[in-house]
Amino acid sequence: MKKLFTLLVPLSLLSGYMGCTKYGNDLNISEYDAEADTNNHSLGSLFRPLENKSAESFDVDNIIEDIKTLELKTPMHLGYFNKIALGSDGDVFAMNEEGVYRFSARGEFKYQCGKSGRNDDEYFSLQDMAIDEAAGTILILDAMNKVLFFDYKSGRFVKSVTLDWKGDVLRSDAIMPNESDGGFYIFSAKLTKKEIDLNRYCIHQFNEKGVKVAQGLPCDDFVLDVCPVTQSFRNRYLINPVGKESTVWETKVGEFKALYGIDFGKGSLKSKLAYQTRGEIDIHNLLMSDSYKMITNVRDTEDYITFVVCGPEAKSYEYVYSKKNGKNICLTALDGYAFPVWFQASDDDYFYTIYRRTDMEGLDERACPVSKYLAERLGVIPEKDRPLLVGIKFNFDDLP
Repeated sequence: MKKLFTLLVPLSLLSGYMGCTKYGNDLNISEYDAEADTNNHSLGSLFRPLENKSAESFDVDNIIEDIKTLELKTPMHLGYFNKIALGSDGDVFAMNEEGVYRFSARGEFKYQCGKSGRNDDEYFSLQDMAIDEAAGTILILDAMNKVLFFDYKSGRFVKSVTLDWKGDVLRSDAIMPNESDGGFYIFSAKLTKKEIDLNRYCIHQFNEKGVKVAQGLPCDDFVLDVCPVTQSFRNRYLINPVGKESTVWETKVGEFKALYGIDFGKGSLKSKLAYQTRGEIDIHNLLMSDSYKMITNVRDTEDYITFVVCGPEAKSYEYVYSKKNGKNICLTALDGYAFPVWFQASDDDYFYTIYRRTDMEGLDERACPVSKYLAERLGVIPEKDRPLLVGIKFNFDDLP
């Protein structure tokens, strides 16, 4: 398979390219092999067959094989969880703006990792989290370019490191563990034309001391920083498409692999055209453009993939795609109305979402059919009651 990068590139070959002489090697990242993918699971045309077949057209009972719920016994009202991660032991890690909390596989509260503040063992503004079970740590990314390590079993603070960018002024949007050496990877998005012209990398490898040691995945286009990295089943981490790139990557035990190809056809995002004026990105024109299509929040089980397509006029459409037969359904109402399911985690068979009372109260006939289905089955949770983690197992075998 052709390689985009070569491990341990000689230092002299990197000279003059955005200061790459500071780092001894680039990440080893493979290209997407459409032919091999097609022969495997008919995924070579992944996402291309999207026909906006809405779940409204089907009996939801016929596309959902099973639903399970877990009440998270929160010690207090914790508000909205913006990220969920699952441990191999079934424990649940939930993050909001104030902290990271661990619950057992039966929903009992275990501990909170750290607290808000400016000390070494405190976070100023939570950005992301990840689990490194091999090293026995929980990684918390602070928006101030600091990574805090907490003990996996006890939640006890271990250490914090400040990211050593060595002259690069970059933002830290997401974190992934490097189980092979106890270090981690940082995903850094690019949001302005000035940043695009730098032609910089998106993935940056750091050792356990916070020193940058490698980089990879060049990006020369606009990138969304909405769920750019997501945990999927068996603690794999998926990297969403980067600008005009057409691949979803995965990382596991320190290795990157091109996982799924994406093909929007002729309507794909047109790079550096309508949305750049006077030297800057015109966000409004980009969002309203017919060519605006980006993938976010990619997650998968062994047999299914979910993802959100951001389409024209900044409307979002949530899809479920079968790896087994290529059948897919849009879970969002076709006008792009709010209240998608918005899956936040997955394991071998189930996709998980947090069942939120406020969303369920605001549903009407245009809402996501699966959200309405959950509301009918689970009812509205009283305001002070605990949130539910809901797992959904899909089955598209009988779809036409």
